Amino acid sequence: MSSRVAVVTGSNKGIGLAIVRDLCKKFPGVVYLTARDVGRGGEAVASLSSEGVTAMFHQLDINDLSSITAAAAYFKDKYGGVDVLVNNAGIAFKVADDAPFAVQADVTLKTNFFATRDMLTHFLPIIKAGGRVVNVSSFVGVRTLNMCSAALQQRFRSDDITEDELVTLMQQFVDKTKTAEHKQAGWPETAYGVSKTGLTTLSMILARRLSKERPNDGILLNACCPGWVRTDMAGPKAPKSPEEGAVTPVYLSLLPAGATDPHGKFVSDKEVQADGLKGCGGLSRMDFCSRLRWFIEWTFPPAGSLSICQTLERQPLIRCSVPLNRQVVLYLYLSVDSAAPVFPWERFNNLAPDLRLATVTSRTSVEREETRRRGTGEEEEEVKRRRGTGEEEEEVKRRRGTGEEEEEVKRRRGTGEEEEEVKRRRGTGEEEEEVKRRRGTGEEEEEVKRRRGTGEEEEEVKRRRGTGEEEEEVKRRRGTGEEEEEVKRRRGTGEEEEEVKRRRGTGEEEGEVKRRRGTGEEEEEVKRRRGTGEEEEEVKRRRGTGEEEEEVKRRRGTGEEEEEQTHINPPHVTSVRAGGDIVDFRERQYQTTRTVAA
Repeated sequence: MSSRVAVVTGSNKGIGLAIVRDLCKKFPGVVYLTARDVGRGGEAVASLSSEGVTAMFHQLDINDLSSITAAAAYFKDKYGGVDVLVNNAGIAFKVADDAPFAVQADVTLKTNFFATRDMLTHFLPIIKAGGRVVNVSSFVGVRTLNMCSAALQQRFRSDDITEDELVTLMQQFVDKTKTAEHKQAGWPETAYGVSKTGLTTLSMILARRLSKERPNDGILLNACCPGWVRTDMAGPKAPKSPEEGAVTPVYLSLLPAGATDPHGKFVSDKEVQADGLKGCGGLSRMDFCSRLRWFIEWTFPPAGSLSICQTLERQPLIRCSVPLNRQVVLYLYLSVDSAAPVFPWERFNNLAPDLRLATVTSRTSVEREETRRRGTGEEEEEVKRRRGTGEEEEEVKRRRGTGEEEEEVKRRRGTGEEEEEVKRRRGTGEEEEEVKRRRGTGEEEEEVKRRRGTGEEEEEVKRRRGTGEEEEEVKRRRGTGEEEEEVKRRRGTGEEEEEVKRRRGTGEEEGEVKRRRGTGEEEEEVKRRRGTGEEEEEVKRRRGTGEEEEEVKRRRGTGEEEEEQTHINPPHVTSVRAGGDIVDFRERQYQTTRTVAA
């Protein structure tokens, strides 16, 4: 039997199922839904049938070479080959997945690159004249390539890169992750992104080969990006439905007979992305309102967080912030030898007036921009606006409720991003400058009052203790020596002493002490620290390191100790009876020393 036939891999759900549904309505032939699990594949076919859509089913597991060869033989024998092949099957680990990166790299590339290559190796020879081959890739692959070393970028973008060389590069990445040497070798920390960079590059290579070996057959092979789609893999926050994600793959599958283009291109939203992997232009032709949001989500999960994506020196660095008013500021840090992104500013402004982009050429330029915003009061005005409307508070609650904040904290610590950022801000003096600015404008004091007044501070303390986050953070900072380093820095710069004086002068310290006692928070904290042994451990640590002795000498030398005793302990009073307790004012803090009978 010889009739037209279309095959879609990984199509029992999500984008794949939507592609099958649309092809069944538009393709003049038989459409095969394939899946590795026969039961799930049958259920998907039955579901389509209940909609009045007829699809055929064939078992196909792209990770099983024997399954691929068996399927190729089946379609060759029954239909004389395949007219349309859509390589949709793929996987991605969740952001919160704690599997070792080497495992993620191995598993992800095995499916997204190596298994898809096996499909192409065995199915390209049976693609009929006038056939269409579509590889579902991702714009994440373009972004990932921009994060690779200059040498890797040059090879991936080269017109003479061979399939064998590409396979060697992909295997090199997997091997380097096993020894944690991938970063030194110029690879970024994203297995999914690398797999899609490889798939898009493979598409270009095979398209060139088809043009050379079968020039008269009119076969068109392209890679495409469906967008950020609401699927099990991408999550429920995506702006696109599976049906919207299927639009471009179906469009490429149904390119009219006699068409010669697109071929060997990277396509998104039914438009060829300028130069494919050869520039930053992949973002330039997208529907910016949804696609920029999608780009940000993939680049900096979870959504709406303030994040920095660090790359090797002199390579593109992207920093993105997503204020809650839905304005977006996207900074593209480009090294001196990087090509500037192609960006149709007029189209962007027309489509998305609620978004704002700024392109700069270096970190210095961005720091200058941030300084400008502070100097003009623009930043402070934005902060006040968000607080006044309750927008900031609402966002904080949302992130905590969804676990997004906790997940982001773990991610930044796990990657070392948080520690690196702290060191950078201290090294440049940015942190110290920011502290002074907030105190000078009264912003810090205002923020403290606001958080206490709304109960936000107390709620946050309880949450961190309940989840064990506070204790974990303390241990981490002590273990890395970060806490000790911070204490020394603040003392060396006089920052600690200045802060103590400021809090006493404004009465803030005394007010805080009274508040904590009145709510029972201080007593609860003391009991907790004693019960867990934390207090005793801290005392031993401070004595062992000589920190306690050093602190005593410093306080006596500066007169701070005498001043404090005078401040909280009038010379003529050493203790008072309060509710049956003797409160000794000779202690540094007000503490109950013993209980006596009333």
